[in-house]
Formats: sequence, structure tokens, C-alpha cells
Amino acid sequence: MVALGKGERSMWLVIAGVVIVGFVIFMVAKTAAMNNDPRSQELALRLLAALAESKQPRAKSYRLVKNDDGTTSYDPPMPRDIIQGWNDVKKWLVTETPDKSPSQRTTMVAHALSMIKSQMDRWDFANFHGFARNWDGYST
Repeated sequence: MVALGKGERSMWLVIAGVVIVGFVIFMVAKTAAMNNDPRSQELALRLLAALAESKQPRAKSYRLVKNDDGTTSYDPPMPRDIIQGWNDVKKWLVTETPDKSPSQRTTMVAHALSMIKSQMDRWDFANFHGFARNWDGYST
């Protein structure tokens, strides 16, 4: 085994440092570009809208229902299914980004989720995160 001299070690440290700094600069620039992309911003808003709609009661909520024992009660409000909102988001994203590959679409969803994570509770984030991980980026 050949031992590196003091000058050679510092040269390799400088090269490694330049590579790491270059990678960080590239990733920050890429994230900034995704933040400024109007489609990414629209995607984040659509994800938040799907989440908000899933929390709202449906129009046919609070119907008066006759129970089996002869009593009556109101149906509780039924929120719009979050899966239906996710499907709407997927359809929009596929039609709006024909120039993107499926992996780029899933990256867009991951980035949009990271943008709105602070506005979601843990359970809702886990729901959307699971949907995004299982989506192939193409099918609607």
C-alpha cells in the first residue's frame, strides 16, 4: 500500500470539498427552480384543495334516516373521499405535464408535499405520501 504525502491528501480533500459544494449548489438551484415553477405551485394548491374538500361535508349530509328500531336520526356528514381528490390531482398533473416523464411527475408531487407539509397534520401527510409513493407517475 502506498501512503499519500501531505500535499496529495490535501489535494484530494480540496477536490472532495469542491464536489460536495458543487452538489449542494446544484440541489439548491434545482429546488429554487421547482419552487418558482407555476405548475409546481398549482400542484401544491390542488393538493391542499383536495385535502380541504375531504374535510367538508357532502351536499347530501345530515339526511333524516329511519333506523331499524323505528327511531329517526340524521346521517352524519360524509367528507369527500381523499382518494377521489388524489385522483383529480393525478389527472390534472398528467394532462398538464405531457413534457415530463413519470419519474419527474412523482418528483414534482414529492416537492409539492414538502412545500405544504407544515400546513398538514401527520395523518394527512402520511396519506398523501403513501399515495405518491405508490403512484407510477403515468396512470390516472
